[in-house]
Amino acid sequence: MTISTWFWSLPVLVALALAFIYVRRKEQERHLLWKLLGYLLLGAFMLRLNGFPLPLGYVLFLLLLQAKPKLNRAAKHSAAFAGLLVFFLALALPAAERSWIERERSYPAEAAQVSQLSLLDDWKQFRGEAAENAEERLDRFELVYDRVGNVVQLSYAISIWSDGDSGSYHVDYTPGKGRAVVKRLVRDGGGTPADGVDAELVLERLRPEVLARLAPAAERADVDRLRLEVPTMWFVNGPASLNAKGFQPVFRIGGDGEVEPLPNQAEPYETAAAVVVYDCSDPERFEGCAAPAYYLW
Repeated sequence: MTISTWFWSLPVLVALALAFIYVRRKEQERHLLWKLLGYLLLGAFMLRLNGFPLPLGYVLFLLLLQAKPKLNRAAKHSAAFAGLLVFFLALALPAAERSWIERERSYPAEAAQVSQLSLLDDWKQFRGEAAENAEERLDRFELVYDRVGNVVQLSYAISIWSDGDSGSYHVDYTPGKGRAVVKRLVRDGGGTPADGVDAELVLERLRPEVLARLAPAAERADVDRLRLEVPTMWFVNGPASLNAKGFQPVFRIGGDGEVEPLPNQAEPYETAAAVVVYDCSDPERFEGCAAPAYYLW
């Protein structure tokens, strides 16, 4: 049973608490059950002050009503206290559920070499079957690897929208240990899918055979590592129209994985996603980087 199920079971717990208090009453009193329900609801009443929840109902009970009941005083006090417990449960259960959802998970994921990468299959494992029909947008993608294909750093973030639920996944690979740490963050308010880069499109196209074609140019013998990024800000409004004259050298990554140079022309290219590859002497710090190459698809 999940915490959400417990949350929706609160009315059942309230009914059981009322029944328990009612059968333990000391005196006969007309409409006692309704009165106990009123005290319980009063005890559970919440006031939010600048976003901070306060048990206003129970405070009012203590200040104004505690001394008033003559009959079944203990039962009415118990009902108000049960309401206070409901107040705390209503705060604790969503927080506990969110903490459970957002806990870090570790998965096996081979990423020591570019040739071992299976980004799309890894992502399907990370998100699980529950989100397989979700809308997905890539928020960030960073990969650092060297001339011989050793992966130095790999991480990305993906936002998802599924059945009114929304959130984001942050994935960090540890290449030397064959693991990936995944953390899901819940987004308050749900929302609708934004325009942007289709996550599966990028992860599917960046196959090992494609990444091998993006190795440092031979004439840059001093460069041992590449830094590959996806410029997601270009695509916040959907597919972008990029002028090849402003981005040189520029290449296209085909669906079959072929990488071909694009002519230096004035007419813009329509593209759904792109990666920028930097030849850097220190890619982790982004230092010693030459002019980047642009890859579109």
